[in-house]
Parts: sequence; C-alpha cells; structure tokens
Amino acid sequence: MGSRTPASSRKSSEANTERSPWRCSTSSAQLLEKSPIGITEDAVQSDPAVAAVIGGTDIQQGIVAGAGARPVDSNGNPWMGSYITASGNLLADFTANANAEMQGRVQVARLYHMTDDHGVRDLLSFLLARDTMHQNQWLAAAEELKAEGAETLPVPSNFPLKKEAREVSYQYLNFSDGAAAAEGSWASGPTPDGHGEFTYHDGPTTTSPMPPPTHPDSRFYGTTELPNVVEKVAGAAGRPSQGVTGGPRQGASGDRRPFCMTERGGR
Repeated sequence: MGSRTPASSRKSSEANTERSPWRCSTSSAQLLEKSPIGITEDAVQSDPAVAAVIGGTDIQQGIVAGAGARPVDSNGNPWMGSYITASGNLLADFTANANAEMQGRVQVARLYHMTDDHGVRDLLSFLLARDTMHQNQWLAAAEELKAEGAETLPVPSNFPLKKEAREVSYQYLNFSDGAAAAEGSWASGPTPDGHGEFTYHDGPTTTSPMPPPTHPDSRFYGTTELPNVVEKVAGAAGRPSQGVTGGPRQGASGDRRPFCMTERGGR
C-alpha cells in the first residue's frame, strides 16, 4: 500500500492553495508599485484582485471571511488580549490610554494627507476630533486622580519612597554623544513629582565585564564552540558534553538523566 499524506499536511497544503490567489495578487500589486501608470492601469483593468490590493482593500476580508468582520488589524495580525493595558493602577492606566489616543491620532493625521477624497477626509476629520476628545478625557481623569490624592507620581505613589535607592531616583545618566543633554530640564532643577531635584551624571555609574558565553547541554542541540563530532558523540551517549571550563555540564539539579526524564522536562 502506498503511504498516505498526514491530515495535517493535507490541511496545510489546502490552506496554502486557498491563500494562493491572495499571495499572487499581493505580489503582483507590489511589483506594480513603481511601474509606469499605463502598465498599472492595464493590470487593474484585467485583474479585479490586483485592483483591490492597489486600491488598499484587504482581499482576505472576502476570501477568508466572506466579506464578514475579522478580528485583525489592518495588516491582518489577529487581535490579542495583550493589546489591553489593565494594571489595576488608575493613573498608570489612564496615562497609557492617553498615549494610545495620541498614537492613534498621529496615524489618522498621516492618513488624512494620503487621500484627497472628500468623503474619506470627512470620516478622518471626525476620527481626529474624537481622538482629541479622548486624549483630553484621559489626561483630565489623570489630573483628577492627582487632585483628589488618590494617586500621584511616582506610580505607585503608595509604595514607600524610603525603600528605594533614593541616591539614584533623580539621577540622569547621559549615554548620548556630547554633554548637550545636561541642558535639559530632566538633568537639573525640581522633579515633576515634587520630591527631589534632578542631577546629571556623564555616562554609567558602574561597569562590569562582559559575561562569558553560555554552554548549553549538548542534548539541547545548541551550537557551541566544541567540534561538531564531540557534540554528536556526547548526544549519542545520552550524557552532557564537556564545557570549556572543564567538568560535565549538568542541569541545575545535577541530574545526569536525559532532559526529558527530569522533573523539568517531564517523566
């Protein structure tokens, strides 16, 4: 009997086949980006998929979702819960929200100058105005928290300042070329939290030697400075190979069993 293709491989192949029209259209559109106008116009007239991509349409919206909504961004990256900032500290979260609105308004402002379509500009004008509102909304809420004494700088303000290394709390360390940074308000004068004065220090306060490279256990199949043949022999024998520092390399527990048989690797 002939061998059968695994189901996972068949599905992968089918998925690639299904996506191939999108890939071809996108590749064609990218190749046409800097071509003469006449060539681009001909391609747009002869292939509606290419026309859609050049026009800015994400044709996966039709191919994958049947024109339905997809939980992805404009680049097709799936939406994730990591987009949400919810630290539990209101001043930290309100400030993060204001930052997100600022980034959003920057991008909408760029989009505004990428089109001369009156309808699109009307839409973007509305979005710009709403982002203006949202920036001010979150900043006002942050100021209200400070005024009420619920939270202030540094966040979290209820952590005892005496428990931090106060000698470096307001020390600006200059890693820039030249000393121009010393002229900034962040290098001298009172701090925004009202608890200290900025100081300036040229360069890092401490240095340390570069740590030596790590030497992974040969059973992880990592690349080390050992000759490949030594790694192969050590792996075949099921034991750690010798490191440049001498002595067998073992797990943190000193267990010489194969990694997959240790508590860390499972039983």
